[in-house]
Amino acid sequence: MSTLNYTLQTIGLKAAAALARALPEKSAYELGRSLGVIGYHLAGFRRQVAADNLQRALGDELAPSEVDRITREVFQNIGRTAIEVFRFPSLRREELLAKVDCDNPGMFDEALVEGKGAILLSAHFGNWEMFAAWIAARGYPIDVVVKPQRNQSADEFYNDLRRATGVGIIPTQKASRQIIVSLKNNRLVAILADQYAGNDGVPVKFFGRTTATHRGPAAIALKLGCPIYHGVFVRQPDDRHRAICEGPLQYSPSGDTDQDIMALTQLYTTKLEEYIRRRPEQWLWTHRRWKNVP
Repeated sequence: MSTLNYTLQTIGLKAAAALARALPEKSAYELGRSLGVIGYHLAGFRRQVAADNLQRALGDELAPSEVDRITREVFQNIGRTAIEVFRFPSLRREELLAKVDCDNPGMFDEALVEGKGAILLSAHFGNWEMFAAWIAARGYPIDVVVKPQRNQSADEFYNDLRRATGVGIIPTQKASRQIIVSLKNNRLVAILADQYAGNDGVPVKFFGRTTATHRGPAAIALKLGCPIYHGVFVRQPDDRHRAICEGPLQYSPSGDTDQDIMALTQLYTTKLEEYIRRRPEQWLWTHRRWKNVP
């Protein structure tokens, strides 16, 4: 992208954010859904990726019409999520807490008492950005691992929105070292562990197909002895959300580091698959998760 295109993109994002905050909440949410529908029709390549992924993962369970419906709802969720994130600076802590249901809101208390911090593995599911914001609103110190965008201005724009909710940022280029620092400072570290990891990843099964998953979370947890939690932030039909967080994961290291990393990575990948099977329309199927399958 040229510098001009980056500038125009950032201006568009800031204008959309200003509009999202100026509109009444219900109208802003409807705008998000509408943007998702527009995205569904315009994003031909990503729409096809989503449909292909759904067909490969759940093709035996879904009729073609269901694949199309879920794909459309995936884009609507993306649009709605964007609008909710744009509204972060005007969202008061009490409002955020009132929007979310959770069966175990004190889920991290025990981990932080132990003083080792904790890793939270989640996914691009529901409103994943609001998940971290809600945890911060609960009073937990939390950092999120974020992949920087090519457009530096847009990247700073999104990080400012995250920081507005009290969430810390760990760029992926410095992730390993900064994750360890955060954990040693008894903080939570949230990682979206659902994307293709390339040649450096661990081969695990995901929807019955082998794919590469990032080894970092398991490797760090095994090295430091910190607990791993897993969960998702589920969008509800009444403009509310439900935080599902489980853990810590129970595993017994064998002493073989590579095998332990693979086993632990498979454990939380399988758990993620269970969440997605229950609510497939809320996961980001537009990502090419099964590239270069060995």
